[in-house]
Amino acid sequence: MSDFFSYPPPQDFVMFGVSHFVCILIMLCLIVLIYFFRERIRRYSKERYLRFLFGIILIIDLLAYNLYNYSVGIWSIQCDLPLYLCSICMFLSGVLFFTKSYSLFEVLYFWALCGTTQALITPSLVGFGFPHFRFFQYMIGHIGIIITIFYFIFVHGYRITFYSMKKSLLYLNLAGAIVLCINLIIGSNYMTLMGAADTPSVLDYFPEFPFNLIVLEAIAIIFFSIAYLPFRKKLQ
Repeated sequence: MSDFFSYPPPQDFVMFGVSHFVCILIMLCLIVLIYFFRERIRRYSKERYLRFLFGIILIIDLLAYNLYNYSVGIWSIQCDLPLYLCSICMFLSGVLFFTKSYSLFEVLYFWALCGTTQALITPSLVGFGFPHFRFFQYMIGHIGIIITIFYFIFVHGYRITFYSMKKSLLYLNLAGAIVLCINLIIGSNYMTLMGAADTPSVLDYFPEFPFNLIVLEAIAIIFFSIAYLPFRKKLQ
């Protein structure tokens, strides 16, 4: 148990290792199960409480990250405020489970599929391998965000429009502008707006700040457009 919460952790994270692939496989299986049992879940008399449970799990997961970092003495204002895109998505996913807000779903759909998916493929888990607490905390939170999207698509029939894409992109830019100001004030790199993070990702190939912001905007537009395609075909 001491190794489960230890810092520094005894085992490093292996990207694309067995534990990484197992987590992605579990996520895919959960999505398939939600699809096949969507009608039963929708008709379930206590579906509301099921949503509340999912929402509580995501909020607790977000809080657990900060509590752990604080308990081992590594929490800092430059790294641990909930201002990363996935942290924001995790909180909004919890809120969505409680409110069923379609307006919130419109925004979260693109942020989650375009941002959180990349975070699952290249996790920022340097030093925190399986079976450490941070490994489980990270995977549960990020998989939970993706599951949220498919839950509301399959169970509640939520759909995306072209207006949804524009709205989500607008809110992403507004959030990015606020976070950028915070980064400049406190010397942080939330939403990786100031440059690449410590873990390998596509951001390593981007130009230096501030020119990376132009590339980030272009990538966001491309990814949002791709995420919109399934609904564009259906609408036509």
